[in-house]
Amino acid sequence: MNRLNIPLSRSRKTTHRSRWVVWLLAIVVILSFLLVGHLTGMWFTRNTVFSAAPEATQAALKLTVNKKTWPVLHRILSPVPLISNRSLTIEDVLPYTEGEIGWFFNKDGSRSLAIRTQSNKIPKELLDSQHIVFQEISPNLFLLSEKLQPISGIKTKRALSRWMPSLKNRLGEFYDQESGRTTNIYSTKNGISIELAGKYASKSVFDSKQVPSNPSFVLSTPVLPSIFDHIQIDQFDNFVNPLIGNPLNDLFSSLLSGKGVIIQDNNGSFLLASETPIKDTDRIRLLQTALVLKNPEVQTKILQDRTSVQELIADPTTISVEERAISGKEFYRASSGSQSLLLSKAGEFILSDDEELIRTWLNKDEKTPGGAGPGSAGKNTPLCEANIAFLNTQTLFGQDAVLKNYYDSAVVRSLFLKFKAISLNTQGNRIVFNACF
Repeated sequence: MNRLNIPLSRSRKTTHRSRWVVWLLAIVVILSFLLVGHLTGMWFTRNTVFSAAPEATQAALKLTVNKKTWPVLHRILSPVPLISNRSLTIEDVLPYTEGEIGWFFNKDGSRSLAIRTQSNKIPKELLDSQHIVFQEISPNLFLLSEKLQPISGIKTKRALSRWMPSLKNRLGEFYDQESGRTTNIYSTKNGISIELAGKYASKSVFDSKQVPSNPSFVLSTPVLPSIFDHIQIDQFDNFVNPLIGNPLNDLFSSLLSGKGVIIQDNNGSFLLASETPIKDTDRIRLLQTALVLKNPEVQTKILQDRTSVQELIADPTTISVEERAISGKEFYRASSGSQSLLLSKAGEFILSDDEELIRTWLNKDEKTPGGAGPGSAGKNTPLCEANIAFLNTQTLFGQDAVLKNYYDSAVVRSLFLKFKAISLNTQGNRIVFNACF
């Protein structure tokens, strides 16, 4: 009997191809579903309120109002007045709003509001009672303000991130006139985040273990040199040059252009650390000058017409400097009355008015990650994911009488007091603004 030898390889290839086709089909279906879902979401959340922007708009917010975003928006904006010189709040307009709100900030500080609603739902009695003018921009789109506004609308550049799917809870969009771009606003576990238009080219960031407990302000350098207006600093050169021997802007630019950090704690004490090399002679003169300018001698003189003037005398040579050791490192110490400044003698530039703050900085490497050591930021005061800049808003707006008086009538104060801290951090070369509850 002859046996039949039938090869089965063809059958196996057919089975293999069938499975490959099934997987390919499944992947195509899933990707198509995600793409359609994303495009549908973009369509229903597209920005249609920026066409109501007044001509002088400097910044704008588009806020999406739905069941997911309302708890966060209510926590942040209640009871912040949305229109300048009027008491209208987000709770007042919520019953009449269909999906989105536009909030516009003009160059003169005035604010106006755009809502999408049907004309027969406009709360005319409420608006009349608060002397609010409403303008119909297009069918179902109205601008509410304290007076009639010339309308120009906002034409924005669409950011690439708006095309990308995201699992984050999107609250809306932020626009600033300088960049001409809109960036997304997301709600996070601790508050909100906004990806800013600029990029952070520097690799200099700070680590949470570098920061003492309960900081009120932390800033990584080099950040300030690009912000400082050197023209303003130059105005002081003629006065300060004879004291420190070189231009003030050159000295501080060299300090702040290197890798370092500026820290202020809740007690008002500060520390400036920089890796920029500074000569010992320059360090001593800087120490003396800073202290004498902070506490100048005041002399009253009587002029020929019998009027009196007060003369401020600042002589750095009157400030004595001594040496002392802190955690094994040599420091210069200068005092004037009850105030003292300490500056490292060599190596890393460390300037502070608090010895304990210096000790914390020098021993920062001994802290355990997540621990509650002397320099730990602690669980009670998180750094709001900061690695470029951190600001404790409660300290800034709650305790400083000057700032409190200045911002009492400003909406910025009402908004920032909703958060415990604000910060900047990096994601790649992008800068993200965070506000944390």
